[in-house]
Amino acid sequence: LRIKEVREAEEEPASDEEGVAIQNEFAYVVGVVVSNTRNSVQPDLELHDVFADQLNYRNVISANLQNFTPAFVNQLAVEATVQRAGEDEVLYTANEEMMQMAPNSNFNFPISLEGDRFQAGDYVLKLKATSGEEEWSWERGFTIEADEARSFNREDVTIDTSINWWMIGTMILILLLL
Repeated sequence: LRIKEVREAEEEPASDEEGVAIQNEFAYVVGVVVSNTRNSVQPDLELHDVFADQLNYRNVISANLQNFTPAFVNQLAVEATVQRAGEDEVLYTANEEMMQMAPNSNFNFPISLEGDRFQAGDYVLKLKATSGEEEWSWERGFTIEADEARSFNREDVTIDTSINWWMIGTMILILLLL
């Protein structure tokens, strides 16, 4: 569908002078949502999976959120916390606001470990998502295996894996003094 304003071209008197003529034309796009019913589709989110992951070679815990409906989820705010299973101490948090989710789509919401190493074990993710009047809450357990943690920790660029020569030198000095 294309709508264009029709305007009669204004005739300018012809000139014998040489020069450059520039004629500007402007256009812009306006998005339109067309529907054949007056009932609006309410968004519905689901938490698919929670897993250890990396984003730009940095350790994160990813929560895969899915929008099942053919409607945008506007002004999406997500709050997430991660803690060890059976413990109350919150290890990692992530908060994002003013996000938008396309219809029938999914994405991985990252919870950064902020330079920490993955530790093998059982964890619990608590995630709350809101969009306008709609609110969704999930609590999901997940496990990080030892070999998976080791593999991700080797690849993380924020973890210092260099040898601590000061510590080794101190140990050797203590052994020599004994």
